[in-house]
Amino acid sequence: MPPWWVEALHCWIIFGRYFRNRAWTTIIDELGIDYRKPYNTRHTFISHALDMGMNPLEVAQLTRHDVQTLYENYAGSVNSRPRLPEL
Repeated sequence: MPPWWVEALHCWIIFGRYFRNRAWTTIIDELGIDYRKPYNTRHTFISHALDMGMNPLEVAQLTRHDVQTLYENYAGSVNSRPRLPEL
């Protein structure tokens, strides 16, 4: 019998395919959006969170990245709007 993690991985792959084939593609088609992988939502979330001013440490924790990875891969698409303090 394979180790528990092999069975868990097998279930995850099956669940991932089920989600993509049943839910994801159905919703994308109904909305008239060109197909894209569900993984793209991760990049979108990170980019929007950083753009809206969310703390990079919190974004890194939520997405299981380190802050350096966020800055190397996602921060380039962020629209920076520096704010001067009121005097």
